[in-house]
Amino acid sequence: MPEPSDACRPSRLQPSGGAEALRLRLTATWYWRLDAQLRFAQVDEAMQCLGIELADWLGRSPWDAPNRMPDAFWAAHRGVLLAHRPFADLQYEVPSPRDRTAGLWLQTSGEPLLDDQGGFLGYHGYGREVTRERLVEVALRAREQRLSSVFEQSPLAIIEWDTRLRVRRWNLAAERIFGWAPEEILGQHARILSRPEQHHVYELMGEYIAPDSVPRKHMAQNLHKFGHELPCSWITSMLHDDRGQIVGGMSIVENLTEKRLAETLIEHMAQHDSLTNLPNRAHLLTLLEQALAETESPTRRQLAVLVLNLDRFKQVNEAHGHALGDQVLFEVARRLRDEAPRSALVARLAGNEFAVVLRQDAGARGAHALGERLRLCLGAPYLIDGHELNCTASVGVALFPGDGADAGELLHHADAALTHAKGSGRNQLRFFSASLKQAVTVRREVERDLGHALRRGELMLHFQPQVDAQSGVMVGAEALLRWNHPINGLIAPVTFIPIAESADLIVEIGAWVLDEACRTLRQWQDQGARGVSMAVNLSAHQLRDAALVSLVAGALQRHGLRGEDLELELTESAAMEDPTVTIDVLQQLRDLQVRLAIDDFGTGYSSLSYLRLLPIHRLKLDQSFVRDIGTEEDDEAICSATIALAHKLKLEVVAEGVGTELQHQYLRRHGCNVLQGYLFSQPVRAEQALAFALTHAPAD
Repeated sequence: MPEPSDACRPSRLQPSGGAEALRLRLTATWYWRLDAQLRFAQVDEAMQCLGIELADWLGRSPWDAPNRMPDAFWAAHRGVLLAHRPFADLQYEVPSPRDRTAGLWLQTSGEPLLDDQGGFLGYHGYGREVTRERLVEVALRAREQRLSSVFEQSPLAIIEWDTRLRVRRWNLAAERIFGWAPEEILGQHARILSRPEQHHVYELMGEYIAPDSVPRKHMAQNLHKFGHELPCSWITSMLHDDRGQIVGGMSIVENLTEKRLAETLIEHMAQHDSLTNLPNRAHLLTLLEQALAETESPTRRQLAVLVLNLDRFKQVNEAHGHALGDQVLFEVARRLRDEAPRSALVARLAGNEFAVVLRQDAGARGAHALGERLRLCLGAPYLIDGHELNCTASVGVALFPGDGADAGELLHHADAALTHAKGSGRNQLRFFSASLKQAVTVRREVERDLGHALRRGELMLHFQPQVDAQSGVMVGAEALLRWNHPINGLIAPVTFIPIAESADLIVEIGAWVLDEACRTLRQWQDQGARGVSMAVNLSAHQLRDAALVSLVAGALQRHGLRGEDLELELTESAAMEDPTVTIDVLQQLRDLQVRLAIDDFGTGYSSLSYLRLLPIHRLKLDQSFVRDIGTEEDDEAICSATIALAHKLKLEVVAEGVGTELQHQYLRRHGCNVLQGYLFSQPVRAEQALAFALTHAPAD
C-alpha cells in the first residue's frame, strides 16, 4: 500500500462542517462518508453514474454494497480500513451498468475522521471514474512495450544519446554490430565508436541539436570493439521532452559491410569471366586504356597486345563435351598466368580466345619472344579426366603506338593478326602489318556500307535454274544474293557474306532473302510456272537463331506457299557445328514439309554417321568435283561414289557447276537427279528465270 500524502493524513474535522470543507477543496466526481462501523453514512448524487440508487448504498459497507469492490481488491484494502489508515488513489474495476461485458475503472481516496479526543468516527473521501485515463494508460504502456520490443528486436542498431552525445540506450543489434555490451557502453561518448580521425563526425552530430533540427543522414567509418573498421550509415533524429525541449538524440545505424561486399562481388562478376576469373573483354578494354594513359611518351615506350586462340577447339567440345572443354579453358588460363610476366594483363575475351597485354616497354622482339613461349606453352598436352588432349594455338600481335591509338583499335588489330595466323595454317604467330591494316580498313568500309545496304534497297536476288537430269525440265531455282553497291557496283557474295556473318548482320539479311525468294516464287506460280521449287541458303548463324522455324513458317503463310515449294540449303560445316542442335532444328523444318539439302557436299568434314541422322532430302555435289569430270579420274570416282551413296541413303543428288555437255552426260548416266550450271543458265534476274521456267516446263 503506498504511503499516504499530506492531503490524506487523518482529519480531525467534525462530520458536518469538516465534510463540507473537504467537498469544496476536492476535485472529485463524488463525495462519500463511512460511519464508525464502516457503513456508508453519506453518498454523493454523482455516484448514480454507477447505475445504483443512492438509497441502496446507505447503511452498507463497501464490500456489501450493490456494486461491491472485487474480492481481490478487498484482500489488500480491507485491512487498511479496519486499521483506520488513510489511503490515496486506489483503483479497481467493477462491472459497467451500461455494458455488462465491459467494466468501469474507479479511483478512490479517503482518510479517517476523528473526534477531539482522537476517537474514530469513520471515513470520508472522494471517488471518480477513471476508465478513460486507465485505457489511455494501458494503451501508452502497450505502446511503450511495442516500442521497446521494436527497439530491442530491430535488425538495425538503435542508439539513444543525451545532449552531450553520451550513450544512454543501446539495443541488441548495436551490440552485435559494434561488439560492446550495454554495461560497457552506456555513459560513454559516441566517439568511442570510431578512430580519432573520424571524431569530427560526432561534432557534426552535436550540431544537430538545434530547435529546427530534422533527421540527418551521414556515412561513417566506424570501429568495432576489437578494432576492425565498419562502414556504417547513420540516420539521427532529435528527442524532445513534453515542453519541446531537445533532451538528446536517437540514431539508426546500418552496418554496410555485407552490402559493400555484395557490391564488390557483383562488380567483380561484371568485370571477370566466371570460369577462369580472368578479366573479361569489357574490363580488359578499361585496364588497357589505363595502361595506355600511363605511357608518358608514346615515342619512347611501347606496349604489346597478344590475342591467342586454341586451334580446332570446337572439335574438343564435340568429341568430349563442354564440361571437359571448360576444364581445358581453365587450364589455358592457368598456363597463361604462370607463363606471362607478373606485370602483364591476362584476360579471357570470349570462348577459347584469350589476350595478354605486355606493358613494360614491349617492343616487337619482346612481344615475339613472349608470344612464342605462350604458343608452345598452350600447345603442350592437356591431361584431364584420364584424357590426353593435344591442341595447338595461334597468336596475333599488335603494338602500341604503331598499330593503334586506343584500346579498342589495338585489340581489333591483334584479332586481325590472329585471323591471319589461323588462315596461314594455324599454330602460327603473326604481327599486324600494313597490308593487314589495309584489309581491315576495307573490311570496315564494307561492314559500314553493308549495314545500310538493306535499308537502301541495294540488295537483290538472282536466280540460277535447276533442271531435271533426264527431261531437262526446270524443277527449281537457287536464290543467290547480290549487292549492287552504289559506287563499286555488283559485289560478289564471297566478299561480303563473311563480313555479314562476323558483324551479326546475316540473320537480318537472311530473313529478307527468305521473304523475297518466297515472294518471287509466288509471282512465278501466278504467272504459270508449275512444279518449280525455290532453294535458299542458310548460314550457321541463322541455324542457331531461335526464331528461324517461325520465320520460315511465316514466310510460307504470308505468300501462300506449301512447305515443299521451299528448299533450305546449309553447308556441311554449318550442319556439323553443333550436330545435336542441327538435327533438332532441321526436324522442325521438315515438319513444315520444307525440303532440306546439304550444300557443297564433299568439302566439309561431316561423318556418314551424322549424315545418316540428318533429316535431309538432297545432297548438292560441289562444283569443284564436277568441273574436272572428263579430265580427272579421281573426281569422276568421287562424283559417282557420292551419287551411289546418296541413293543408298534414299537422297536425291544435285550437281552444281555443270558447264559442259560431257559433264551433263556423265552425271546423267550415273543417275544424278538434278543439274545446275552455266550449261543451262547463269544466275539471272527474276523475270529471266521465269522465262526459262516457262520455256522448260513439263509437257501438258
